[in-house]
Amino acid sequence: MSKQAPASGVSRHGGGGFVQRLRRLARKRRIFADRYHALYERSSLALFELDLQGVIRRTNARLPELLGCAPEALVSKRLCDLLHPDLRDAETEGAAELPSQPGAAVPLLPLRHRDGQVVWLQVTGARLTDDGNDSGTLCVGQDMTACRRAEEDRRAASEIEAREVAERDRRLAERTREAQRMESIGRLAGGVAHDFNNRLTVILGNANLIRFGAPPESTVARYVDVIEKSAIQAAQLTQQLLGFARRDRLHHKRVDLHRLIAEAITLLSPSIPRHIRLHQDLGARDSCVLGDAAQLRQVVINLVTNAIEAMADGGDVYVTTADLTLDGATGHASVGLSPGPYVGLRIQDTGTGIAPDILKNIFEPFFTTNRTGRSAGMGLAVVYGTVRNHGGCVEVASTVRRGATFTVYLPASKVIASQVAPAPVAGGRAPARVLVVDDEDGVRDVMVGLLARLGYHTATATNGQEAVEYYRSNGDAIDLVLVDMQMPVMDGQTCCRELRKLNPQVRMLIMTGCAGRDSQAGVAVREAQGYLQKPFAAETLAQELARILS
Repeated sequence: MSKQAPASGVSRHGGGGFVQRLRRLARKRRIFADRYHALYERSSLALFELDLQGVIRRTNARLPELLGCAPEALVSKRLCDLLHPDLRDAETEGAAELPSQPGAAVPLLPLRHRDGQVVWLQVTGARLTDDGNDSGTLCVGQDMTACRRAEEDRRAASEIEAREVAERDRRLAERTREAQRMESIGRLAGGVAHDFNNRLTVILGNANLIRFGAPPESTVARYVDVIEKSAIQAAQLTQQLLGFARRDRLHHKRVDLHRLIAEAITLLSPSIPRHIRLHQDLGARDSCVLGDAAQLRQVVINLVTNAIEAMADGGDVYVTTADLTLDGATGHASVGLSPGPYVGLRIQDTGTGIAPDILKNIFEPFFTTNRTGRSAGMGLAVVYGTVRNHGGCVEVASTVRRGATFTVYLPASKVIASQVAPAPVAGGRAPARVLVVDDEDGVRDVMVGLLARLGYHTATATNGQEAVEYYRSNGDAIDLVLVDMQMPVMDGQTCCRELRKLNPQVRMLIMTGCAGRDSQAGVAVREAQGYLQKPFAAETLAQELARILS
């Protein structure tokens, strides 16, 4: 009978290998579990599990940390119960009930921190199964609070910038409309002044003619005095209108604004009431501007006087200057100002202020709130016209019962302006013949009468073209052309240019009822030997003729 190997030896050998494999698997499982636990607990992401009803059954430390609470405070709570009540809606509730699966759009959930702040959590989920059946959801949450706040800050900054741009555009459009309105008023004022000056020229000229034939102590002479004085007063009023409308930059020189302020204050000092306190802070380092000293001095006088009149019960007037630089990005730069250095003059008072409904009208000619009848309403109109004429602008800000602030911007001057030399005077003979060129019958007639009384021979033309044709045929007999600027068919400037072509040595005396040496008359005035602003007296006419023809 043969012997068999014992079965127990095989069982011990095979059983020992199986146990070793089980032990190795158990060790690997513990290592995997330890690593999973470390990853789960120490992750910077919020990891938590939801059951099938959306209740939190487990969470790592990150989610309680983000919400400022203990882990046990979250377990057994539904995720949707953690939503911030102020930001809770159907969309966020739906996202909390069913976190997005990988690859789907991931909404931000606004969760409530213990202190009431919002924590924005971006949550994705993966389904958990047990024996093939759904057992819940593993959720991964990333804190997006900083990103959301940064986005909100950028959005808020963009909205603020958009509002600022819209407000800047609104102010610019408003200033443009205001500038256009004032420009229209200026043209109207200039046109009225021109026509009125022509009428005054006729009135004053005829009064002068009457005086020539009236005994000095006669009743007629006394009547003529009244007419002449009234005409001169009316002429002063039209000069103020022209100051508002003019665009005169011919005789501008480099002047020190600080010196003009000192001169203006000196002139005003005797009339400043004791209950008015005047303060000066002239801080501009370069206070020189290019302009007309007398006109700019009058600007200071008018603004300070206006401030004083606004404080019947006393108060303070502040006169300050400062260096300013305007560029394309300067928000408060007014319409029409070129970039560059400016001198800012500010006149501020603590008076009654200006009501908003009349603020836009204060620079208009003849507009006044003074009910005493002492003001003609031209003070601020002259300020506006003069400042614009100097390439600057004037702005006003006011609060009722808290005073007003007028700010004048004037271009700073760092160069001495070139002076316009008078044209050479050619010799003449007496009695001279003068060609009078004006489209107004009354003006021509009175000029002919005055020139005859002064001993001159005359010829007349009703417009520039007629004058040029006459001079072409009779130029040798004409010693001087007295020409108006505004005429139909051919204006005075074109007439002067055509006469200069016929005779480069022609002597011309310009007369105009418009703004002095305005842009239209500028070239003609520079080429002429003299200039007369209508209305003018016979004595002034005689002096100019004698000077040119001597």
